[in-house]
Amino acid sequence: MSETAQAKRPAASKAVKRSKKYWRKGTNVQEFEEFLQDNATQKKHVGVVNELPDADLFVVDRVPMDPPQKFTRRQQASLDKISQSLNTIETPTFPEPKAPSRKSLRKKKVEISSAIPVKKSKNVKDFDVWEKDFNPKLTLEHKEAELHYLKYTKKTLPNATVSVTKKTSLLRAVTLPDAGASYNPTAEDYANYVGAIAKEESKLIQSEEHVERSLHPPGQVMVTSKEQELEMCQGLFLHPDYNSEDEKETVELKESEDKVIVSETKAKTKKQRKTAERVKKEERHRLREKAKVQAEHDVFKAKKYMKEISKKETEIAKKSFEKKRDKFMKKYTERQMVGRGKFEEEDTPFLLQEELPQSLRQLKPQGSVLTDRVKSLQRRNMLPIGEKRNVRKLKAKLKVKRVEGREAKEIVRGTKLVHT
Repeated sequence: MSETAQAKRPAASKAVKRSKKYWRKGTNVQEFEEFLQDNATQKKHVGVVNELPDADLFVVDRVPMDPPQKFTRRQQASLDKISQSLNTIETPTFPEPKAPSRKSLRKKKVEISSAIPVKKSKNVKDFDVWEKDFNPKLTLEHKEAELHYLKYTKKTLPNATVSVTKKTSLLRAVTLPDAGASYNPTAEDYANYVGAIAKEESKLIQSEEHVERSLHPPGQVMVTSKEQELEMCQGLFLHPDYNSEDEKETVELKESEDKVIVSETKAKTKKQRKTAERVKKEERHRLREKAKVQAEHDVFKAKKYMKEISKKETEIAKKSFEKKRDKFMKKYTERQMVGRGKFEEEDTPFLLQEELPQSLRQLKPQGSVLTDRVKSLQRRNMLPIGEKRNVRKLKAKLKVKRVEGREAKEIVRGTKLVHT
């Protein structure tokens, strides 16, 4: 409807539509004509829109629905199983084939190895297991969030003990053998190697001899039974070196030493004492004045004294540093007291000339790897050394102990027992 039509509406159009007045005067002829014209144009092209069906007006843009299932999944699965069992044919059984020959197996291996493509080895970087940090890390702004994430994803490692990272010794875990112990050593290296072993053996022999000598007192002689009888029959006798005159002289010397020696010095007079006191006062005054003069002169020697002090301080610092370094090296390179036992170095294995085989192929390795590992751990203060304890054993026969009770002591001769 146009704007002119809306402006030129009759006054009756303002009336109520239910009234008869509106039917006669309120209808707009122009609107009615426009409606008829619009219907005519629609019939020419497609048809009246209100009369057309929905299929001509709208397009369905979706896939058609699946047809309704006749069976459930379980029923369909059982039907498929039955159909497969009906269609399948049983495989015929044949006798087992004979084992192939070695030649054929070798050929097959060669063919397979040539057919399989060789994979290129990845460049795996070597790393130290003890020094590498295996703790997973994240790059987040807040450290608390990082810890929370690692904890609840179970990526955090368990708390390691202090002994994992702490080094107890700077010594090598595996001690390298001596140069003289090689298959083809130089003459000098071999001589040093054999000389060290010979020294150790000589020390062992000397210790064994010392133990044997300690069992027997010095100058011991076997005494026969006849000599013992003669000694008993002889009785007491004086030693040939004994002399009575020497004894008298010693007694006289002791008496002379006991005598008190009285000094013959005379006491000082009053005048002598006063002069001595005056001399002492003058000496004290002289020394005091001398010290004052020396202190005044020392002001000009301040630079010299400062140099001496700085020199002494550097010497003290150097000595303290050397002391700390020696203490540290002693702690991490020497054997510490771990356990009550005493550490003993492992004997170096060697073969005598008679024990050497004719060829190196017949040579067997000496020593034990396990004992070597244990000694290495003990040397590096990682394993304590046990002590041989004396186990207290019970005696085979125990003593019978008799105990007299208080009630038994009260029973004396003449007492009467009363039955209660």
